[in-house]
Amino acid sequence: FREPEELLAHSGIYILSVALYDIHYIENKQIIKDSYERDGVVIFNLYKVKNKDRYHSKTKEFSNFLGFGNEDFQVMKANVNHFVDEDIPVINEFLDRDNLFGDSAGLALAITSLIKQGQLVNAFPIGITGTLERNGETMEVGGIKEKVMISEQSNLPYIIVPLANLAEAEMIKSEQDLNIKIIGVSHVSEAVEAIEELNKHQ
Repeated sequence: FREPEELLAHSGIYILSVALYDIHYIENKQIIKDSYERDGVVIFNLYKVKNKDRYHSKTKEFSNFLGFGNEDFQVMKANVNHFVDEDIPVINEFLDRDNLFGDSAGLALAITSLIKQGQLVNAFPIGITGTLERNGETMEVGGIKEKVMISEQSNLPYIIVPLANLAEAEMIKSEQDLNIKIIGVSHVSEAVEAIEELNKHQ
């Protein structure tokens, strides 16, 4: 569990992320869960990493180090900067962090920037996850189960997810008997429309 983050105060837009921990030499899952939960860390899932996963991870790191590849976060950063096309300190500070990975904050950053620029108004707490592509599309992301559950546990009434993740998110909602309302979108414009529709009925 990682607390949802509202970069822009009173925007109601929350970035959803999952903390990942590498645990070495301990095979017993219950011991791992107990030790973290004693420190107040809520564990959603434990995955055993295979040699193939380690190989792919190391290969990607080496490729990025040599300049032959772009990490997902760097690609997201370029896409967000392209979309925003303005200096917004809270967005810049987030993108300049050095301990973040992945590209699933892209859509939330785009929506946050539109609110900051006065192009969108929102009065509801909404969790958002999804990539932001150069053309405004949002693509599938990982950790949907965890992000839906984080949103529910944080009392967010809505979560916006990529359309590609919608079926999985709805399945999690059903299996866990959650109350959160899930909205699937395939483009930043659809996310804007959904937020505008929500705010019409406030």
